Amino acid sequence: MKASTCAQPGDLVADFALPWASQVTRELLGLPTEAAPELAGWLRLLSTGEAADGHLDSDWTKALSRFDVAGLANPAGFLALCGLVLARDPEPAARLRREPRALPGALEELYRWSVMLGDSVTRIAREDAEVGGVRVRAGELVLISVDAANRDPAVFDSPERLDIDRRPSAPHLRFGQGRHFCPAAALNRAQTEVALRALLDTVPGLRPAVAPEKIRWRQDHAVLLPEMIPVRW
Repeated sequence: MKASTCAQPGDLVADFALPWASQVTRELLGLPTEAAPELAGWLRLLSTGEAADGHLDSDWTKALSRFDVAGLANPAGFLALCGLVLARDPEPAARLRREPRALPGALEELYRWSVMLGDSVTRIAREDAEVGGVRVRAGELVLISVDAANRDPAVFDSPERLDIDRRPSAPHLRFGQGRHFCPAAALNRAQTEVALRALLDTVPGLRPAVAPEKIRWRQDHAVLLPEMIPVRW
């Protein structure tokens, strides 16, 4: 986002989050620069449920959709949420401008605090077990909410509160754990830190142009992503 050339109000989704994530995805795929806007349009493949039946009709398209979720929608959705947090709360934004070294720690707290997944991680029990006082039998479906785990009051004090100085005794599960740990976690951390640093330095007066309840969210998508986030500066 070039604040000096953008008309106001701007849009943190269309002017910042999607272009940034699309450029990174383009470079990973070795595509030409002009392919980035087309990549941003791939979000139509991220529908879920009945809305997906019309276009997820081949193994190639399904594989492309999985890549699009991990490589485009997740980074774009998280960047949009981070931008919204910084726009609506000037105190942490000002702090991060004054203390650039605090950004990596703040980013980890944002990973924990943000609610991003529109569905749950699915697992099938291989044997009878008891989970959280609930009996699960072999063969039964278990839905695991990473977002809920990241706000577990048994692990995090005042989990609903965003605290950029938080140093929890246990890590968040935004990127999974063990053999299911996201292989692109380091890339996501790096690109998000650079993107937020650019946003903080380039648009110091960032603020929402509409009330939070006026922000509309995309429906039938695997990742929670606002349709647009109008902002001024």
